[in-house]
Amino acid sequence: MWQVVERRGSAGALHKMWPDRYQRASRTVAFSEVTNEALVVGSMQPLAGEQLDLPSASGMGREGHPADANLDVTRAKPAGMKCPLEVVRRRSGGGAVYVAPGQQLWVDLWIPRDDPLFEEDVLRTSILAGRVWARALEKLGVSRIEIHGGRVALGRWGALVCFASLGPGEVLTGGRKSVGIAQRRDRDGAWLQTMLPLIWNPAYWVPSLTCAGMRQEDSKALEQWLMDNVAGHIDSPLGSIARNALTDAIVSHLPL
Repeated sequence: MWQVVERRGSAGALHKMWPDRYQRASRTVAFSEVTNEALVVGSMQPLAGEQLDLPSASGMGREGHPADANLDVTRAKPAGMKCPLEVVRRRSGGGAVYVAPGQQLWVDLWIPRDDPLFEEDVLRTSILAGRVWARALEKLGVSRIEIHGGRVALGRWGALVCFASLGPGEVLTGGRKSVGIAQRRDRDGAWLQTMLPLIWNPAYWVPSLTCAGMRQEDSKALEQWLMDNVAGHIDSPLGSIARNALTDAIVSHLPL
């Protein structure tokens, strides 16, 4: 059985260690609502002027993600550069994600290591999460759904922006990425962070990526690429689907 919880807080607070130690024995799905806008960067994504204390090779899991690194979520303040948006570091790998109140459906899944659903194979765990999303979206009338079953494909921009890459389990609608998945593992289990943008306006936040290594002259090209290749729900029924219908559909399709 799954515990279903709602989380609400700042981007920094919602990216701290989760679940709490005393809640880690049970499968949990959390619907998270952020109270501020922020640019959330991956656990090992370089920021201008910031020195990262990265885990050693012996502390890395498969696919290059930290296996049990004790990384803190911090407000990153790149030296000598002012970011228009608050910048928060998350515990999972990958590129940057923009979050803001009401602009995404953010779903966290926790699977304890001793749970029958836990897979040692990182890819299979991510695909499990992608199937939950795909079945929920199909139930709500979304068509042309695909689940990426291969390894990470970064492409030109994927190391910089999460939604510019394609990872295992991630969901496409109409050939464009709609659901992003990031995963972190430690000795207790697997934490999957999944997100569907409900509003997609990269022109607003892409300029802030100069803090994360983007050249300013690349801003317009990246904005256009993201508009052309991401958030296929723009031309699907998702824009008219109520948020509670989405959350109900996800809960109803969680594996037993």
